[in-house]
Amino acid sequence: MKAGVKVVLVVVLVLAVLVGASLFFFGDRGLGALVKQVVERGGTYAMGVRTTLAEAEVDSGEGRVTMEGLRVDNPQGFQANAFMTLTGGSVRVVPASILREVVEVPELTLAGIELNLERTADGANYQAILDSLKRFESGEKAEPDPGEQEGGKKFVVQKLVIRDVSVSARLLGTGNEAIDDAAAVELELPVIELAEVGSAADPMTAGEIVSLVIKTLIQSSLEIGGNRLPTEMLADLQSGLEQLSSLRDMGVEALAGVQDTLDQAMSGVGEDLRRQGEERLNDAVDDIRRQGEDRLRDGLDRLMPGGGGS
Repeated sequence: MKAGVKVVLVVVLVLAVLVGASLFFFGDRGLGALVKQVVERGGTYAMGVRTTLAEAEVDSGEGRVTMEGLRVDNPQGFQANAFMTLTGGSVRVVPASILREVVEVPELTLAGIELNLERTADGANYQAILDSLKRFESGEKAEPDPGEQEGGKKFVVQKLVIRDVSVSARLLGTGNEAIDDAAAVELELPVIELAEVGSAADPMTAGEIVSLVIKTLIQSSLEIGGNRLPTEMLADLQSGLEQLSSLRDMGVEALAGVQDTLDQAMSGVGEDLRRQGEERLNDAVDDIRRQGEDRLRDGLDRLMPGGGGS
């Protein structure tokens, strides 16, 4: 073998060892930073408010990613510190796919979620989020989805689990105080499982997954909250969701009959609204009737001899 060829082979071998060592010592840390960036950029892009992730750790050997401290800022002008927070999440990935454009995820679990829904006389925080999701789905954003850019990551998630979710729904009046006890509702959502989130032919960006999670949480809040939620909020949420792609439209399968339950809940919301509207109308009619009777009685008393007004 010629000396020049030997030198080239030695250089290539040394470079390979250096790259391998760098990946061993710094690769997972660098991948964690990449995961953090992907989540933050995707969430901010989809929802139109700042999304931050405190920490992401990658164990490429085990094919596992853990996340802590996800926070979605509340739109400006609302009371809660955040629209949504997430304590932790874990992701199982196919190790060989981590550095590819499409990452294969056998399971993604999101846990310890707090969702704050607020409505005031000036608007609703969830409406601002739903409007952003609508623009995101329609492609009306001025900037392209980070996941669609060159080198952007996309994902195929075989199973998505959402658990330990609490929801605070508040109808606020003057001074950002709940109007009454019925206008402040606390909910605990059951475990939600979704399958086939993205496919090899149509993988999802981080923004699309965030959009899916938010819509699923709001749908489940409608299901569990039912007529416990303020009527105005029910109407807003139902209308907003109807303008977005459904789980089926996105090719996502809800496990354990969740989709059927959610569909039934959505139709039930309309029935709740109709029933509550009828009850309020009947109450209003009764009030008017009583007021009319009282006024008529007072008028007759004044007209009749010996009445209280003479």
